[in-house]
Amino acid sequence: MQGLVDGLRKQLHFVWEQQWDVTWRNYVHERFQHKNSPSDTRQRHLALDFGTVHDWVPIATLTELTPRLAKAYAAKTSKTLQRDLTEFTQQTLIERDGRKVRARRELIFAFLPLKKRG
Repeated sequence: MQGLVDGLRKQLHFVWEQQWDVTWRNYVHERFQHKNSPSDTRQRHLALDFGTVHDWVPIATLTELTPRLAKAYAAKTSKTLQRDLTEFTQQTLIERDGRKVRARRELIFAFLPLKKRG
């Protein structure tokens, strides 16, 4: 019986994580609606890819999270990334702590079904 319960909990956690990811993607796409410049596209990709990380990320490694980000920032200076992060901070999409940043994924709690803790 315990194995069945553990399996169901694992499945529920998986479904909840999938809902979280889809909701984050929808949230980001909504925030970037009607923004189609090259810099907007780069920032949207940064928000989408960064939103899949559940922890703090050193700013120095942020552009290496995905091949898409590496390509987008390859010909850019570090100032471009800093400007993008400043824009995200103003939009409250991220939180900064020194040389680390994290996506403020809790912004989408209101759009998700309740998850029992514990």
